[in-house]
Amino acid sequence: MDLNTIEQSLIATLKSLGIERHNEGDALYKYTTIEAAKAILGNCSIRYSSPINFNDPFEFNRKCIDIGCTQEEMEFRLRAVLQHNPPPQGIDEYLKNISIQHFQKTYFDTLEEERTHSLIQCYSEIRDEILMWSHYAKSHSGVCIGIRVPTFGINEQSLTMRVNYTHKITPIRMFSTNQMVGGLALVYWVYTKSERWGYEKEVRTHLSNADGLFEVDGDLYSIQPLDKTQICSLTFGINTPQKDVDDILSIAKSAGYNLKFVSRMELGEPAFDLVEKFI
Repeated sequence: MDLNTIEQSLIATLKSLGIERHNEGDALYKYTTIEAAKAILGNCSIRYSSPINFNDPFEFNRKCIDIGCTQEEMEFRLRAVLQHNPPPQGIDEYLKNISIQHFQKTYFDTLEEERTHSLIQCYSEIRDEILMWSHYAKSHSGVCIGIRVPTFGINEQSLTMRVNYTHKITPIRMFSTNQMVGGLALVYWVYTKSERWGYEKEVRTHLSNADGLFEVDGDLYSIQPLDKTQICSLTFGINTPQKDVDDILSIAKSAGYNLKFVSRMELGEPAFDLVEKFI
């Protein structure tokens, strides 16, 4: 089975769990401050962060995953892992001394480590959400950067998908004698959030095994490069000072970005909406 067939099979299965592919032909939007935008545009790179420092305490909720298993399922998973680095006494002998309880405890610890060391980049499919401008773009004084993001990119451990919003936690099984099940459970774990965040229309990139991992005051992050062709638009907020607008446009021009459009948000009426004006 070739890589494209595997990818298409994965996408179809994830869709059944409520996790869908975004339209790669459309830009995604990064709401951010002027200071962060200068770094993104000036260096053509973007910062990925650990979910342990996000503003949603339910990020990577372990209860989304059911780690219950039978003896057969435990052995199936361990054999798959150990075949690449078998223990000195051999796999069969090793398995005789592993209980299901020990296996589950070890895997729970592994999930906690994965949560800590995973890196996430969050985008939105829309650029006119009032609350997003308030929360992430310094009270409408920042900028929203349009970025084209592939579903598969950066490395083989990178995946960009729409977030699955749901009203309750429904765990899915981690272990089975079907090798794909565990991977699907992990993806479900990463991309599932409360429906209360649905207004964000989030699309996120999950990155594992990133190079250049840093830690500052307990915050793990990594700076990842962008291709210049990925950055395609700039939208400024209602309260963005003109000097900041001029500074950002100057950086974009010097860097040679081919922007599809530049715009600015204005107050709409009579509804409480934002109206976009192209400049």
